[in-house]
Amino acid sequence: MLKHAFVLGFVVVGVMLAAPCHAQLIDESADVLYHPSGDPTTEQILDQQIQGASGILSGAHAGDPVPPQPDDFFVDTHTRVFENLLTGKSGIFALDQFNPNRTLNNDGTTAITQLQGVLLYFTVQLKSGRQVFDNESDKEVSQAVLEIGANVNVWSKNSDIASSVNFFASPTVRKSGSLEPNVNGPNNGFPSDMTDLTEVEAHSTGLDKLAVIIDPSDPNTAADINEIHVDTNPSSSDLLAAFSGTGQVEFEYNSSLNTYHQVNSQGVIGWTIQPTYDIEARVVYLYSAVPEPATMSLLTIGVFSVLARRRRKKRMPLG
Repeated sequence: MLKHAFVLGFVVVGVMLAAPCHAQLIDESADVLYHPSGDPTTEQILDQQIQGASGILSGAHAGDPVPPQPDDFFVDTHTRVFENLLTGKSGIFALDQFNPNRTLNNDGTTAITQLQGVLLYFTVQLKSGRQVFDNESDKEVSQAVLEIGANVNVWSKNSDIASSVNFFASPTVRKSGSLEPNVNGPNNGFPSDMTDLTEVEAHSTGLDKLAVIIDPSDPNTAADINEIHVDTNPSSSDLLAAFSGTGQVEFEYNSSLNTYHQVNSQGVIGWTIQPTYDIEARVVYLYSAVPEPATMSLLTIGVFSVLARRRRKKRMPLG
């Protein structure tokens, strides 16, 4: 998007450079199975997500004769990080389904009931990329603005729930400033044969240049992250069914370059290196155990009452 058409030329360069390392927001090694929802895990973010799922599920049962407590639920989580995705590309990734054909303990005495709640967390983390202004005139440019990022869409491949499970994120990084008069000769744009990061840095720095650079190790850049969650409740039968099984839940994604630049001089040229990004995806499954046989007869009347009430409930939309 160009607010003022004063730029002589702006080139998008398809150069793949090594992306800087960064600390992921989601720790894949922190995933849990058969985990009591009230117990802490090794990851603070996961604790918050489990507590959020438990709260939503408890709220969905608030009208039941005996509403369940968070401690009544167990949790499984599955996390994947899909790294160095290039803007302008599309693809597919998958998360594990919830497998109800298991038992809570090794001796097989406590069976798992059907899935009761799901939360999805998608985080888009910008990884690399840059946009550069180069002043080719002999006059100072007092003010210029550059912004670069990615527009990312993710949705379920399952057509029954595609309208419910989708999200959009548009993280960007912005920089503004001035450019000194040209100091290194005319036409100092981006050479088409440049592939070395040292050369790229040299063409990005200088008093007559302004560059916005995606660097996930920079706290200011790392803050440009969008996290979106989708939650469900026991009345969302289609979605719960789609997430139950012994296979995987597939998602599609696409992305596009998101740029903005503004400058009040005709003597400025610009170039862009396409951003890369990561998608960090986590699914949180909430479920409970089948009661011991001795307690089943005590709960039968209450269960039938809950089922009758649930049939009369209007389906609750996703939050």
